[in-house]
Amino acid sequence: MLSDILTALDKGDIAVLTLLDLSAAFDTLDHATLLRRLQIISFGLGGSALSWFHSYLSQRRQHVVHQGNSSPSSVVEFGVPQGWMLGPILFIMYTADVTRIVERHGLNVQRYADDTQLYGVCHPSNSALLCRDLGDGMNSVASWMSANRLQLNAAKTEFMWCVLNGDTPASNRPADSRLRLSRTSRQCPRPWRPSQQRHVENGTTYSYTYNGRPIKSHI
Repeated sequence: MLSDILTALDKGDIAVLTLLDLSAAFDTLDHATLLRRLQIISFGLGGSALSWFHSYLSQRRQHVVHQGNSSPSSVVEFGVPQGWMLGPILFIMYTADVTRIVERHGLNVQRYADDTQLYGVCHPSNSALLCRDLGDGMNSVASWMSANRLQLNAAKTEFMWCVLNGDTPASNRPADSRLRLSRTSRQCPRPWRPSQQRHVENGTTYSYTYNGRPIKSHI
């Protein structure tokens, strides 16, 4: 993702980045929906592999112990166990459709477990169009999540413009910095401006800093 954004800035384009926040993501996965997605909708699992996942998810029980007192146990019908690698993998499989939804809107996505970043690049003169596409894409993702027992936390979802540093001409700055999401309009924060120390084509070193710290250096 960072490489894509820096490459776009080198070409004179701008980028917008959105970091999605989900509420209690791992705790709300529906077991029945996950098994259907593993079997039919997305991955086509069957036989012993599907039976193993069904056994792993079904009839899990939990209880609370406090000061030596234990509550009655109850069956856990939602969520995946956290603390080892299968939980994030199952979450990624459960939300695999998000990637296709985002790409239908001409945007890029990077995902790891419940961390999801949407980003897009464009010429500065097309920033309003990119904002529209991003808003449409996020609304589609939010609708899909709502239909699949996940909740996008719009208040904690962050987004930012990425442009070159202060000496960038005014024509290379976003024409529209408002993101419209579900009939609301939010003002983007101050653009992130990587400090470009050197830029010579064909083999020279590119160096970038953010808040005084180096981000990336490549030959």
